[in-house]
Amino acid sequence: MLAVSWLARLSKRSCAFQDEDAREKMGHSGIGMSTKTKIESRMGAIVLAAGSSSRMGEAKQLLPLADSTVLERTLGNLIDSNVDEIVLVLGSSAETIRERLADSPMRNLRIIVNPDYGQGMATSLRAGLDVLDKNIEAALIVLADQPFIRAETFDQIIDQYRRSDAQIVIPMFQGFRGNPVLLDRSVFLEVMALRGDIGCRAIFGNHLDRTVKEEVNDVGILLDIDNKDDYERLRDFGQ
Repeated sequence: MLAVSWLARLSKRSCAFQDEDAREKMGHSGIGMSTKTKIESRMGAIVLAAGSSSRMGEAKQLLPLADSTVLERTLGNLIDSNVDEIVLVLGSSAETIRERLADSPMRNLRIIVNPDYGQGMATSLRAGLDVLDKNIEAALIVLADQPFIRAETFDQIIDQYRRSDAQIVIPMFQGFRGNPVLLDRSVFLEVMALRGDIGCRAIFGNHLDRTVKEEVNDVGILLDIDNKDDYERLRDFGQ
């Protein structure tokens, strides 16, 4: 019932994306017709966790979920996937979050602090992409407040990238577009040129012919913890 109610909420705002989705149809299928082999590609993930959680009133990254926290659950799912390097971008409450994570060190995790996080999401995207290992060929852009995305879903998105010539892979659940998106290194500079409180969706229209939408069986790609009501509804999800 929770997933159904969340989809009902999303349907109210889906009309805003209909025109954009119509323009993107050419990127939905057929992209793999002349694929290059990317089976050995090294994968990265940028986890955006710099926000001030103003609508929550406290650091939502550290809200408890069972025996963990929102952020630790997100990172744990990534670590269980086929991602080779994780860059966690902190900003607000950075020291408090660092201290919590120090209690449970995680492999392949690099933590950076974005001093300019108050200027918008684009600054965190830029900071994270800038420090990725140069041998990483593509990166998932992961929101820290989406702790319910399964490791297998991350892997499915990666697998779609590897078997196609896509520059961008967007996960879908029952027709709704979700996160994380996967970006090929060829679009990193374009994303790093963004300014203000805007995400990588701003570049999608420039790459319609090399964008793939991948249907996944994971409502977690749609579920984020944005405020206290979201947290109360979702805190027991998946338990």
